[in-house]
Amino acid sequence: MNFIKEFAKFDKEPNSIDEKRVIVRTNSYGSSFGFFQRLFDEVKKDFPHITPDNADIKHYAGRHYKGTYGIEFNVFGALPESYKEVSSMEYTL
Repeated sequence: MNFIKEFAKFDKEPNSIDEKRVIVRTNSYGSSFGFFQRLFDEVKKDFPHITPDNADIKHYAGRHYKGTYGIEFNVFGALPESYKEVSSMEYTL
């Protein structure tokens, strides 16, 4: 499975709180429990403190990832270099 790791900043002001929305998804159309478990296992590699209670499963409906699923959650501070900043979030169902 090829993982896509992204983040979006909530506030782009220089003195704002450094909160980000992290997105971990794939370009496949899986929706089984095993699929979500693999996504969550990938999240836990970079963010061991994230639990199912503070992460959201999203079903994307936008142009680029329509019909795919991902996991999203909020974090503060620095992220691993493997996460790419996006300027906008994908539409969700």
